[in-house]
Amino acid sequence: MERQLKVRLSLEPAYQIIYWSFCWLFFFLSLIGFLEAQHFSISIVLGLASLILLYFGLGSSLTLSEGELTLRYFRGIKVTDYPVSNLTKLTFSEQRLIQMEQVDSVEPIIFYLNQKNKKHLLSALQHTSPALGIVKINTINLNKE
Repeated sequence: MERQLKVRLSLEPAYQIIYWSFCWLFFFLSLIGFLEAQHFSISIVLGLASLILLYFGLGSSLTLSEGELTLRYFRGIKVTDYPVSNLTKLTFSEQRLIQMEQVDSVEPIIFYLNQKNKKHLLSALQHTSPALGIVKINTINLNKE
């Protein structure tokens, strides 16, 4: 099976803020411990924890192979495969949200991509599955009267 596209996924915005805050917290605590030179072993442990969190945090990806869409979060800790033939509709927003509907499932597939990766995915899906309905939605208006 030849891979057509592999792009980096983003976490859901609220989880992303929390996750990267923990990464920075561990990094700066290890830096403070290292510079103070009083708790050298704790600073090494916190530094390694921040590197591990960084490694796993940057490892989320979406792979579009012939006939299959694979979502991998945290370097493969959570892997989900979806057949492209089961996808009926793709909805994307101006921001990073992408929502895909399936034939056999009530709940949609929701994930987040940056603008560059979103363009790559849309063009690859149009090429792979031309029958897939692609719809752009505007921002949601919460101030309805």
